[in-house]
Amino acid sequence: MDTVGFISHLPHSLVESFKSTLDEVHYADILLHVRDVANPSFEFQKESVFKVLWDIGYDEKKPYFEVWNKIDLLT
Repeated sequence: MDTVGFISHLPHSLVESFKSTLDEVHYADILLHVRDVANPSFEFQKESVFKVLWDIGYDEKKPYFEVWNKIDLLT
């Protein structure tokens, strides 16, 4: 499954419409989280993603990997 980003402060009605897509995370063997490390909101974005995952009942015991994208932009 591929989700193209998360938006913070998304209205609840829109979260519900994406829930069926996000529910596929329950069938995944691993979670691969590609992150833009050059974004100033890097940590906030991670928190936002995991808040949504916890809200839909993601199993935290599943393997989880982070891929740091745009690392070449860091000083």
